[in-house]
Amino acid sequence: IPLRYGGDYAVKGQSPLLWLHCDDNLRDSGVGTPFGKNTEGKVCKCSQEQAQEAISKKIAKATDFLVISGVCVWPKLGGSLATEVKRGIFEIVPESNIEGVFGTLQKQKVLSFLNLSDNIELAHAAWERSGDANKSALDDKVLTLGIGEGYDDDDDSVVFNSDKKVSELADDAKRKWIATFLLGQPTI
Repeated sequence: IPLRYGGDYAVKGQSPLLWLHCDDNLRDSGVGTPFGKNTEGKVCKCSQEQAQEAISKKIAKATDFLVISGVCVWPKLGGSLATEVKRGIFEIVPESNIEGVFGTLQKQKVLSFLNLSDNIELAHAAWERSGDANKSALDDKVLTLGIGEGYDDDDDSVVFNSDKKVSELADDAKRKWIATFLLGQPTI
């Protein structure tokens, strides 16, 4: 099972691993409890023991689960996840898209040098399935390079004083971060 990075922190007194599933049969069999306020039970959190028991009883397969190591935390004063959502930094996946996003993420494999690009593509596909892919409309826009007809000083889709798209720079940075901090291979 791929172990996914969730953050640098753990909840005191709880396992550092978060086991999630999005399977009606598992939920109906009592494996886990609904996770989050708006999922209506689509995403369930369970313990490693519950997952292992379901797998051993052949109620589930290991691939039915997403396992996340660590969590992110937000300060109580001045910021919260809800504040970040309101600011547009994070978005809530519509309930109708949760299973598609979850299923796409389940296709990822244990991260390696050989499948890094495939796993990143699947993560992007999951984001697209979340329903917010239309926000990348700038990526599809034809850019006029250099100063001349059609050049826009306020065009923030390219890196200042270059023809490199901001989205390409962000994708390069994401790949380098994953290679460095999740694979320990910063030269990839």
